[in-house]
Amino acid sequence: MSTAQKQNKQRAYSDSETSKNNFTLKYTNTIQDLVTEIQDLESEIIDMFEVAFHFAGLDPQYFEQALKYYTKIIEHQDEIDEYSAQSIIDIITKIKYQKPQWFLSHTTE
Repeated sequence: MSTAQKQNKQRAYSDSETSKNNFTLKYTNTIQDLVTEIQDLESEIIDMFEVAFHFAGLDPQYFEQALKYYTKIIEHQDEIDEYSAQSIIDIITKIKYQKPQWFLSHTTE
């Protein structure tokens, strides 16, 4: 193999490695972007649950417990036909019934 061929082969390998590194960097950035987006969405969902529980009359000091209880109910349901606003309302209503001490006494349904 001539010197020129060796140099071309080395350049091609180097270009290939650079391309692979660029792909890896872009892929890593994409994953990081997705993780950030998921974390942002998670925060927004928690905020929405806080609002829903507020209007249901939950004492704010029980929010974390209520959210964990909500998750427990979801995990123990055999099957949810359709996860909808009505199913969220039904679960919060169930929590109000099962844990009335978490809710302010002056609220109405």
